[in-house]
Amino acid sequence: MTITELMVAGSLMLMVMGAMLTLFSGVQRTSVRESARSQAGDAVRISMERITRDVRQSTRICPTSDGSRLDFDTYVNGVPRRVVYAVAGDSLTRQTGTGAFASCGTLTASNSSSRVFAERLVSTTVFTYDPDVESATAVAITLRVRPENYRNDNVTIELTSEAQLRNGG
Repeated sequence: MTITELMVAGSLMLMVMGAMLTLFSGVQRTSVRESARSQAGDAVRISMERITRDVRQSTRICPTSDGSRLDFDTYVNGVPRRVVYAVAGDSLTRQTGTGAFASCGTLTASNSSSRVFAERLVSTTVFTYDPDVESATAVAITLRVRPENYRNDNVTIELTSEAQLRNGG
C-alpha cells in the first residue's frame, strides 16, 4: 500500500466515523427530548387527577375564583378542607387549609400548607366555570406545560378535563 492509498483510506474512515458520531448525537438528543416530554406528560396527568378529584368532592366554589385561581371547599380523605389552586408565574400551587371550611379568601401561611403542583405552565388561564363562578356546577381545567430543558422548543403538553361538583348545594 502506498502512502496515497493510506491517506484516502484514512480520510474515508474519518468521514464514516464523523457520520456515525453525528447520528449517535442526534439519537441521544432525541432520547433526552422524548424522556422530558414523557415526564411532563406524567406530571400533568397526576396533577389533573388530583385537581379533578378535589373539585368533584367540593361543596362550593368561592366567588374569589377566576381563570388563574380556584378557591373552594372540598373533602380531603373525608375531612372538610379549604383548597386553593393558584397560578403564579409559570407554576400552579395547591394550598390546603388545616381546619374545617373557612371563609373565602382566608387561607394564610399560618393556617395552611402549600406545595407546587405543576411547573413550566404556558398559560395562566387554567380554570373555566360552568355556567359561571357564582353558580358553578362544573369546572373545566386546562393544563398546558412545556417539557423541562426545552423552553425554546414549540412542544407543549396539554391536558383538559371537566369535573362536575358532586356535593354542591
